[in-house]
Amino acid sequence: MQAQFTFEWLLFTQNIKNRILFILFLLAVLYYGLIIAPQYRPLYSFVDEEGLTERIEEQQTVIDQYGTERPRTTESARMIIQFSENQLEALEQDDWQSYFEATINVNREIRVARYGNAVDPRFFDIDEPYPEQEEAFWTRHMRYRYTSYWAEDFEGVTPAVVEERTVLQTLHRLLQDNLPFILLIVLVLFSVDSLTRNKGHATLFNSTPIPFGKVLWIKTAVCLSGFFLTLLAGFFVLALTLGPRYGMGSLSIPVLSFSFDLRGSTYESLSLGLWLGQALVLLLLSSLILIRGILLFSVLIKQELFNLVIGISVLFTESLYYSRGIGYFSDIGLLPPTFFSIGSVLSGYHNFLYNSQDLHFLNGVLSLGAAWLIIEVLMLITIQFKRLRKV
Repeated sequence: MQAQFTFEWLLFTQNIKNRILFILFLLAVLYYGLIIAPQYRPLYSFVDEEGLTERIEEQQTVIDQYGTERPRTTESARMIIQFSENQLEALEQDDWQSYFEATINVNREIRVARYGNAVDPRFFDIDEPYPEQEEAFWTRHMRYRYTSYWAEDFEGVTPAVVEERTVLQTLHRLLQDNLPFILLIVLVLFSVDSLTRNKGHATLFNSTPIPFGKVLWIKTAVCLSGFFLTLLAGFFVLALTLGPRYGMGSLSIPVLSFSFDLRGSTYESLSLGLWLGQALVLLLLSSLILIRGILLFSVLIKQELFNLVIGISVLFTESLYYSRGIGYFSDIGLLPPTFFSIGSVLSGYHNFLYNSQDLHFLNGVLSLGAAWLIIEVLMLITIQFKRLRKV
């Protein structure tokens, strides 16, 4: 077994495709850490003493300019000044609870002053049909996130933490976006030739005394090891590029998970460490489904291009059944492809999109686990046929 693993590992690491993928992935992480991440602009930025002073002076100018001509404008300016002064005082006293309470109030007042009853234009997007709902969701998310910092007695608040720029928070943000699909595509590319590459030494492979099922599990372990080592190397590069500037962050930082309910939707607070642990479990299950599924098709079809097409296609099958709000009427959102959107599921954004309270970590484990079990049963049946155990 050890010799077979070593042999498969050498095949994996000496594969030109895999080496290129590894280098390209690290270069992409390096580019993100040096160029893209510093340009990130949060919806609600941290405002320091200098920024607050400038804001107060601007609003005082508004009051001096309009006087009694526009009473609503000047009243709004006075409210903004009052909340900004509360923020300044809280910063001087390191009173983060008071700072965030004043921040929530001043953000609301500035939003009303700028847009009135209209939607904040930052939530308009060509692909976003419900900007009002998006604004309501993320505004509530901001309020609950700020509240959680003092409700959970978190003591490591910094400007970088507030803007979610630390290394761990950057990873948290990326996992809520397209990063899970990028990672799983890399995994598919690592796995497509895991069985077919043995054609170059078919006699040696076909004569191995190790049972065929165990050989496939060794290949699974090799692919998983290579994939997670790649992720670890990428995280190391991200930490080197962002850590000195923004800090690593803390595993105890509170993060939120949303759950939909007609009687009143809720936000649950959990630690960033627990959230990332859950993300790792869902990523592992998703990886096992893809690797074992590709190996199953390799046994049956023995075509790398077919493996690639199937592996990539299955990642995006959620689009075939997704419909906004359908989760309140149907359980179709519990299908395994939904949970490939790992961060979106764990943060509850998928619950928001589906109007559901069932898209969470436990159901993700059950759904992905059931899919994995089905693949294992099919694999067990398939490898009983001797002619399929040849490369």
